[in-house]
Amino acid sequence: MLNTLSNARILTFLVRLYIIFFVVSLSILFLINKGDILIIINGNHDPYQDFIFRFTTHLGDGLILLFVLGITLLLKNRFYVFTLISSSILHGVVILILKRTFFPDAPRPIAYLKDSLALHFIEEVEVHSARSFPSGHTATAFVVAVFLSFLFRKQSIALLLLSFAIIVGYSRIYLLQHFYLDTVFGALVGTLSVFISYTIVSIFYLKNTSHFKYFKAFTKHGRSFKYSNNWLQILSTKNEDKMREK
Repeated sequence: MLNTLSNARILTFLVRLYIIFFVVSLSILFLINKGDILIIINGNHDPYQDFIFRFTTHLGDGLILLFVLGITLLLKNRFYVFTLISSSILHGVVILILKRTFFPDAPRPIAYLKDSLALHFIEEVEVHSARSFPSGHTATAFVVAVFLSFLFRKQSIALLLLSFAIIVGYSRIYLLQHFYLDTVFGALVGTLSVFISYTIVSIFYLKNTSHFKYFKAFTKHGRSFKYSNNWLQILSTKNEDKMREK
């Protein structure tokens, strides 16, 4: 019971948190030109940020998902293992299709702002010039952030993980790898991938696992019943007699 309540609370918190985040993030797109945002972030540089972001940007590499998978396997929870694998595949496929099929010629900052003299480059960082939209690193970082928020079910941890994902997205802009627009939509792809995967795996578990019986609860009058796995709830209005016949 406590576990179910905990899952419901973290779901509500995460939905509200990420709705606020994306409303604010998308609103900025209508207020400032994407090139101006990049110049502001990249122009506010110093040696410390150069050092930090050169390494933190790699926290959005696909290999980070293997590390998270290792943690999940240690917990021996197949539900979360399947959720992570599904999220990883889904966001990877979406990013790949968008980059190579729909936006293969989307210029990166170095190509779009090639005549600008205000750009700051960091040694040993290879800056790409094409397939800018959306940001794959940012998408991966948000997959990790949202997934681990579900896994640990702590609001404070969820806020820290969102901050981590934002830093990865910020680093992509700072290093001239992506525009602000690319990172926002990368974040959206990563976030939705986890929520969609969580839903799909929940439905699968409801229908196909032996744990199904633990998520069946009848109301006092027996006129409705509810199946729930973590946050997912499926409501029905069948009476108790029909249920007994089955």
